[in-house]
Amino acid sequence: MKTFHYLRGAYEGLRVRRLQQFGRIVLDQIINDPPAYWFVTVRNYDEVLELKRQIDLFPDCRWGNGNWRSCDLERAKTHFAKLCSHPDYVAEGEKAQKLRVARKERIKALQQAGKMRLVPPIGAKINPSNEAPNLSELLLPGRTQEERALQKPPAQAPEIHEP
Repeated sequence: MKTFHYLRGAYEGLRVRRLQQFGRIVLDQIINDPPAYWFVTVRNYDEVLELKRQIDLFPDCRWGNGNWRSCDLERAKTHFAKLCSHPDYVAEGEKAQKLRVARKERIKALQQAGKMRLVPPIGAKINPSNEAPNLSELLLPGRTQEERALQKPPAQAPEIHEP
């Protein structure tokens, strides 16, 4: 999750600091447009689908674009907490958390099985003998030396001899 980033779309150009996130609901602080203010945003907001949730939470507000601006941090946090407490958003947040955990576990299992390698840090020596790196290892990660040896060479076009 990025802490600092620029908004896109209707609020393009604003630099924000992400304070909290729960599923698609985000609490951001705008840092390049004084005075300080905060956005509570429902990402990927669809007016047709989200209108019922919005009416359930805020009966006096029957329109919106998924962004709420607040000049008070406490009011923004309260609004964020109220959105996060809606059962539909709770289910989405739990689903997103489960996906994140499953992805981490899958990547860890692939790395342990040798099917995915960690990228060495920048500036680290790839091979201590100072030879040029083997391009087949870089282009075909996870294959053993025997598998690479068994690989057929690319077919060459037949030579044409003119009489």
